Amino acid sequence: MSISTNIGKLGEYTLATWASQVDMGCNPSTDDRKGWDFILEFDNQKPEKFLDKKPASYSSFIQVKTTSTSKTSIPVKLSNWERMVKNPLPSFSYFYRSVIQTK
Repeated sequence: MSISTNIGKLGEYTLATWASQVDMGCNPSTDDRKGWDFILEFDNQKPEKFLDKKPASYSSFIQVKTTSTSKTSIPVKLSNWERMVKNPLPSFSYFYRSVIQTK
């Protein structure tokens, strides 16, 4: 029996699950033509008596790449790398290898 699936969704769901396990915001892109799939939000847990003294929370762009093959590389558009490098927010790529074989 063969399992057919949208392999990209597996990596996205896995990232969202891991983020929720550590109480991190994981907001999906509704239009991912710009090379990022999620914005991760890291809450600043440092208690502070005065709000104006509390350090800001951090955010970063995440591009998710998923594969079900044993290849050690995944193609990424050069324009996506360029946007990630030039963006003032930190940007990361999350590579996920699924054990589910797709057709």
